Amino acid sequence: MRLLYKLVIVGDGGVGKTTTIHSIYDYLKHKYPDSTFHTSKNEPSVPTKSVDRTKFLDFHVINLIQNNQKIVLQVWDLQGQRFPSNHAYTSLNPLDHITETVVKNADLILLVFDCSSNSTFNELFREQGFYDLVSPFFSADQPILLLANKTDL
Repeated sequence: MRLLYKLVIVGDGGVGKTTTIHSIYDYLKHKYPDSTFHTSKNEPSVPTKSVDRTKFLDFHVINLIQNNQKIVLQVWDLQGQRFPSNHAYTSLNPLDHITETVVKNADLILLVFDCSSNSTFNELFREQGFYDLVSPFFSADQPILLLANKTDL
C-alpha cells in the first residue's frame, strides 16, 4: 500500500521556501536513510546549501519507506515573486492561474515568511497577498501552518 501526501509551500521571494524543503529532506533522510528525493526534472537530487530562485513552480517528490510501507510526499514550491497589484501585467501572473490546481487537495499548506523582513510577513496577509491567493481553494479542514524562517539572522 502506498500513502501519498501533498504539501504546498507559498510565501514571498527569498524567504527560504526551497531551503525549507531541503531541510525537510535532510531531516527525513536522517530519520529514514532509504528515502529518495526527486525534483520536477525527475532527476535524483541531493539538496545543496546553494539555492537558486524558483522559476514559476518547482515540484519535489520524497519517497520514504516505513514499516515496509511506501510513503510519497509531494512538495509543491510556488515561486514567490508576483507582479504588484497595480502592475500592467498582473493578469499574466502565472501563480494566479495555477493556484487552484496546486492547492486543491493539499494535505498541508505552509505560509513562509522571513523573520528579518517584516514586509514578507505583511505580503502573506495583505489584500490579494499569498493567503488570499490560496484561501479560496482549500477547505476548513486543511491545515495551514505559518512558518517563521531565517530565525538565525
